[in-house]
Amino acid sequence: MKDSKAYIKATEHIKDLNLTEKEIEISKALFREAYETERISSYMIGTRYRNVVETHIAIAVAIRSNLFTAYMAIGEIFKKNQATIIHYMKVHDEVLRHDKKYMELYRRLEDIVRAKIDEDRWSEKSIDFKDDDKDVIIKRLRSENARLRLNLNKLKDDLYNIKSIVK
Repeated sequence: MKDSKAYIKATEHIKDLNLTEKEIEISKALFREAYETERISSYMIGTRYRNVVETHIAIAVAIRSNLFTAYMAIGEIFKKNQATIIHYMKVHDEVLRHDKKYMELYRRLEDIVRAKIDEDRWSEKSIDFKDDDKDVIIKRLRSENARLRLNLNKLKDDLYNIKSIVK
């Protein structure tokens, strides 16, 4: 029997966490999709059933990879400590390599996150560049984007740690 309330039970505390509205919206959407896809019921929440743990790994990695949310904040989403979330990140690659069903779930979650993020982006305007210019610009932007993401991750972790101390 499908339990459509399981994801609600798993996410009811998220509104009280120190997350942005977008992080809350995306987290709830990921839980809903993952729990419904994996048929996770309310009684399974908090257990160590393999499909529950792997579902949580996929959700956590999708959040961290796309929203760059701090480990501690992701831990609070799952009511786990940050060490568990770091472990999830390490386990993800191995599970992704060996479990086709997990890979399909993770890709579905990635698509949801990207779609939600794209809702907020303004439409691109076409600019006429020479083909050579485009390649150089794209390389520079990708490099800068990677550098900024790393800085953002560090800053978010620092900020979250500071906010936790202040509480």
